[in-house]
Amino acid sequence: MPDVHSSSSQIGLPILVLDTNAVLDWLVFRDAAMEPLARAITESKVHWLTTERMRRELAHVLARQWPSRWTFVADACLAQYDRWAKRVAEPIAAEVAKSLPGCLCTDPDDQVFIDLALLAKAKWLVSRDLAVLRLSRRLSSFGVLVRRPVDWLS
Repeated sequence: MPDVHSSSSQIGLPILVLDTNAVLDWLVFRDAAMEPLARAITESKVHWLTTERMRRELAHVLARQWPSRWTFVADACLAQYDRWAKRVAEPIAAEVAKSLPGCLCTDPDDQVFIDLALLAKAKWLVSRDLAVLRLSRRLSSFGVLVRRPVDWLS
């Protein structure tokens, strides 16, 4: 699996990281706010990075019991994920903490998205999670713009 550092330098496209809720908004809920971002991904205008841990989290969420109004095929969602996301090695939290201090999330489950965005030098981290959004100013000082899906283009 490619290293976070080598992947970011070889891509040549702006890098983004999507948290699980943003992925669900796109692949399950078909949220209109995700359309511009989904188009940018599928038209190869941006490069979406993920890790095995992030994929496992999505698979776990998709396997849960869902209300009947949400009809989707988990395998189809994961196939789209695999098609468009480039999987890279897990960031090492200690490496991030040492080189980029002050970027700890109050929700430990979201830390992996922040770590990947920082180490990969992502342009955007797309999330609706308040714990992630609260770090927006700090992450922007490292060049990562935290955006809700609806605000991604702004």
